Amino acid sequence: MQNNSNQININTTQEQKEEPCKTCLYTGIATCTGLSAYFVKMALLDLPESGSEKVMREAMKQKRFLLAFGGVWAMAGVYRWHLG
Repeated sequence: MQNNSNQININTTQEQKEEPCKTCLYTGIATCTGLSAYFVKMALLDLPESGSEKVMREAMKQKRFLLAFGGVWAMAGVYRWHLG
């Protein structure tokens, strides 16, 4: 009798662990999407449009970095969605 109740407890714990948490999934996706949008916005809207050659060269480096970083966060969000 006691063995049967232990088996039931083990089965219910395994079922609870296998069930994905939708809140965690949506929070992770929203976080990655928000970070991606923030870095893309910084790259496209917050960098100077004109200036000396040195300033523009530095702005282009930052723009490439920020766009790449935004892309990495977007890919992380897609991967998080894929994991379910």
